[in-house]
Amino acid sequence: MGAEPDRIDEGPHEGLRLFREEELLPLKLMQALSPELQKQATLSRGMGPEHLPEGRWNPFDERHLGGARQDNRVVPYEGVRVSRFSQVQKDVVFELFKAFNSYYPEAVLEHRLDNFKKHIDETYFAWIGDFGDEDPFYYRIHSPVGFMELDFHGGIFLTNTSPARCHIHTVNRLPNRGDYGRALVEGM
Repeated sequence: MGAEPDRIDEGPHEGLRLFREEELLPLKLMQALSPELQKQATLSRGMGPEHLPEGRWNPFDERHLGGARQDNRVVPYEGVRVSRFSQVQKDVVFELFKAFNSYYPEAVLEHRLDNFKKHIDETYFAWIGDFGDEDPFYYRIHSPVGFMELDFHGGIFLTNTSPARCHIHTVNRLPNRGDYGRALVEGM
């Protein structure tokens, strides 16, 4: 019996599962949304370039908009406003924010989370792909103070030629020219 596909299968970190919250929480959230909100959140049910608008796919970042070479990119909001979610669903978004930013010291994380919550009426949740338990997908949570993406990629050196739940890329940026304090420096 082989290792589970979402865990490291050998070596000193055998059994470790990375990005657990970032992967499982949004899937359960998407499954729990009403059909109307699911439809608003969904940008495409297909993951491949043939399903996405022109210019929305690139072979390196696939569906990511904040990936490599995209420092300080201004990305338009897409999907459904999180303000339309129930409080329980909003709490899942807050948990995702914390998961993406867990490397911050506790006081900094709480400050950033409080700031993120203040912008909940300007926060969007966008989805690409299906949302069955085994489906690969892409999602983005985007507000004036947060930009988080998770995308399941096809293989480059791996054997999967289409997106698979064993190949995760994540992006976490400060949006709207917030990367590296650019907007602050320009305002000086």
